[in-house]
Amino acid sequence: MKKVLIVLIVSAIAFLLSCPPADAGEKVVYDRNYDLRYRIDDSGRIYDKDYNSKGRIKDGKVYDENHNLKYRIDGDRVYDRNYNLKYRRDGNRIYDKNYNLKGRIEKR
Repeated sequence: MKKVLIVLIVSAIAFLLSCPPADAGEKVVYDRNYDLRYRIDDSGRIYDKDYNSKGRIKDGKVYDENHNLKYRIDGDRVYDRNYNLKYRRDGNRIYDKNYNLKGRIEKR
């Protein structure tokens, strides 16, 4: 379950970085069962569904709540901090590296 949540956060970050500035607003991340997992505000802060801080997105990198680097984002691919491929994104859908559906990202 924790791995799915991490995948969703990373994918949400990749989606946010690819959005044009006119696409401002809160982003929400759902798991494959369409349960709300995360919220991401306009400044790149990541929260759980109850608005507890979980991390931050900055310059194509995802940090956890302790400011440790967790993921790197390059286009539609998400890598761990050592550049091992973890997840892929296609539109608002999040997949693992073998294209198994993990969840979705939407704007509210």
